[in-house]
Amino acid sequence: MLRFALLGLCTLFACGDTAKDDTADSGISTDTTSPTTTTSSTNTTTGTTTQTTGTGTTTGTTATGTTTGTTSTGTTTGTTTTGTTGTGTTTGSDIPTTSEGASQIDATDADLWVYVNLAEGTIVSPSSPDTSEAWHLGFKRYDVKLNGGSGGAAGVQALFLEGQDYDALLEAPSEGYMSDGDTLVLEDWYSYNYIEHTLAPNDYVYVIKGWDDDYYKLEFLGYYDDAGTSGMVSFQYDMIAAP
Repeated sequence: MLRFALLGLCTLFACGDTAKDDTADSGISTDTTSPTTTTSSTNTTTGTTTQTTGTGTTTGTTATGTTTGTTSTGTTTGTTTTGTTGTGTTTGSDIPTTSEGASQIDATDADLWVYVNLAEGTIVSPSSPDTSEAWHLGFKRYDVKLNGGSGGAAGVQALFLEGQDYDALLEAPSEGYMSDGDTLVLEDWYSYNYIEHTLAPNDYVYVIKGWDDDYYKLEFLGYYDDAGTSGMVSFQYDMIAAP
């Protein structure tokens, strides 16, 4: 009787060999006998990713190096003389000399005045010659002007002594000085030979009176250098006593 009861339960619950569908592993059950609505449940998992950015501090060391250099300073010895002008300082070079020792100015440029400071014995280049007190005489070819009157503003004057022995003149005359005007005081320092077309100095001794009441005697010696180049004015000069 017990056996029959078990048999009935077995029939009721289909305990026989039942084949499994291949879809069982997918989690979705399919019944071939009666349609069944299958609900697929999708679970969405939201993950939060936390990214940690590490802030690192890098300390760099800048090395500061000190370079010590040695500057070599050389001493150059030249013939540069500094004279004082009314507006600043003018630097000049020594007046060149001839083989006989006379002063000689290269006045060969017909467009350029060459300025001479008798007190310093230099050729100077003032920035404003018309107002400068850096020069006594200006040379351009055979023209020689004073820094006074129409020639300049320094008040330089001159006179000439005809037939005066140069070496015997030790003291300046007290009167007779003139500044340049329409004509140059020193314009007659030479004579011109119209036959040979050459210049030769006259037998004059000039006395130059500077702006500081300093006096110089001056005698022109020539107009040519040893090679015969014209415009190379040579002369001798010395300071003499005031009257």
